[in-house]
Amino acid sequence: MFKMKPKKTITSIVDKFNEIVTKLKQLRKEITKEELIKKLLNTLPKEWKPKVTVIKEAKDLTRITMDEIVGSLLTYEQELKEDEEEENKKLANKRKNLALNINYLKGRLPTNPLMSKKKKSLPYWPRNLRG
Repeated sequence: MFKMKPKKTITSIVDKFNEIVTKLKQLRKEITKEELIKKLLNTLPKEWKPKVTVIKEAKDLTRITMDEIVGSLLTYEQELKEDEEEENKKLANKRKNLALNINYLKGRLPTNPLMSKKKKSLPYWPRNLRG
């Protein structure tokens, strides 16, 4: 069975799908546009199920074109990539914060970042507050 593998793009899947359809046409196997769309949607992985469901329920598969379906899938793919990038940024920030906390707890960071190792005096305003 033809399925979209992880890290593959919609463009690559559509290209492969079109290759298969062309070969079927050469063998004189005719498939309706609705069948083609359903088969393309069925090649998508689980993560795409919400989008597939929306397309199947909201669109008349007998009237929609393959280009409209592909455009919709490309848009969703871009949204998924943006979400993944956002999650990666959040994860990187969490790791950075964790590393800073660990270093602080191990004593690698000074307790007061305004003071250096040579015990320089604090800037003017905090020095006056120490009384």
